[in-house]
Amino acid sequence: MEAVLFAAKDNLIFFSNFSDGKIYFFDGSDAKPVTEAGDFRYADLLYDSASRRLICIREDHSQDDVINSIISIDIDTGEVLQLASGNDFYSSPNSVLMERSLHG
Repeated sequence: MEAVLFAAKDNLIFFSNFSDGKIYFFDGSDAKPVTEAGDFRYADLLYDSASRRLICIREDHSQDDVINSIISIDIDTGEVLQLASGNDFYSSPNSVLMERSLHG
C-alpha cells in the first residue's frame, strides 16, 4: 500500500511538501500553505469539504522519538486537532472518522 500525499476535491488540491514539512492547497491559481513549517511528514490526506478540514496521518520528527498521529487541520486557520496518537503506526484516517461517527 502506498501513502497518499495529496487529496483533491471541490476544485482544490492539497499536497504535502517534503522539503519544508508543510501542507499546501492549490485552488487553480496559487499554492497556499495550510500548515506551518516543521519537521513533519504527512500521508493519507483526506479532505472533508463539509467541515473544511483536512484529515491525515502526521509523523512528527521534531523530537528524539517520532510521534505518529492522525490529525485534523482546519484549512482556514491551520488549527491542528489530534484525533488519535500513541501507536507506532497509523493508516487509513477515514477509518477513524467512521469509528467516531458510529460511536459518537
